[in-house]
Amino acid sequence: MDGVAIYGGFAGTETELSERDWENNVTILSGEIGDPATTADNTIHVVVSIGQNGTAVLDGFTITKGNASAVQVLLGRMAAV
Repeated sequence: MDGVAIYGGFAGTETELSERDWENNVTILSGEIGDPATTADNTIHVVVSIGQNGTAVLDGFTITKGNASAVQVLLGRMAAV
């Protein structure tokens, strides 16, 4: 979505965006949804951005454990994953 900003790295006591510490307050977006011993059952897309004009922000996150291993058709568009 255009103009949307999503920030991670908060401890929960901050009152200003500038107070966050993304290096010490790790915020993880994980595709791990099943057996932790395998990635075969993990979600394919952990984060998807479609139809935005470059003004959206995703900042301060660790994105991990997706299972993107092929080209997927996503809302009628091809996405290399």
